[in-house]
Amino acid sequence: MATHYFLDNFIFLCIIINTICLSLTWYNEPPALKGYLEKINLVFNIIYTIETIIKLIAFGSDFFKDGWNSFDFVIVVAAWVGTVANVIEGLELGQLTTIIKSFRIFRIFKIFKKVKSLRILLQTFIGAIQ
Repeated sequence: MATHYFLDNFIFLCIIINTICLSLTWYNEPPALKGYLEKINLVFNIIYTIETIIKLIAFGSDFFKDGWNSFDFVIVVAAWVGTVANVIEGLELGQLTTIIKSFRIFRIFKIFKKVKSLRILLQTFIGAIQ
């Protein structure tokens, strides 16, 4: 189940939709939109957490041998830290909260894993920078 193409494609679709939702924020946005987006992000956090748990159970200690799994794990933990920081009133993390929230956007890099031509393009770009 952890490596089934359905789960992979479902998570891929979630990443695309979640990235679009993350891009729908702006300064002085309507409070109602902010509330909806927070609920949507919570749903995506739950989905990504379930994916991580499934893979942790399936792969055991080998889970962290794959760099993408470690990457996912860090993003899931960071997303939950950001969510908890939002819920706990009086917990003032300042700019750290913004950084943690911004960290979620890095899920888009999983698209490079899925689409080989994009991965080649990224490797070419990185090679050109070096």
